[in-house]
Amino acid sequence: MLTDFAHFLSWIVYWAGVIGGLIVLRHLIKKWRRPFVRILFQGIYLGVLLAPVATDTERLYFAPALMKMTMSILSADFESATQAIISLLGMTLLAILITSAYYIVVKYKKRSA
Repeated sequence: MLTDFAHFLSWIVYWAGVIGGLIVLRHLIKKWRRPFVRILFQGIYLGVLLAPVATDTERLYFAPALMKMTMSILSADFESATQAIISLLGMTLLAILITSAYYIVVKYKKRSA
């Protein structure tokens, strides 16, 4: 079981990895012509990697759903994997909705200016 400090530190390391991956992703897709696709890829990336799932509800510990799903499938705990998959799907759909709305707002602000 993780201590509070270890749990906090593991999230800091995970966030650093996610931000580093986002920088690499932005560099790889910066030459794509369609801005909507670039924004959508970045949103899906963040939605999938930052989807949380509760590991200890009493202490409010959360883990990334992608890691929880992978470990649950490897250990044949399909009930936990189902919970993580639902969290992943929900966050991915939310990311698609948010990035689509963001693109529409930015696109129409540029047209009206």
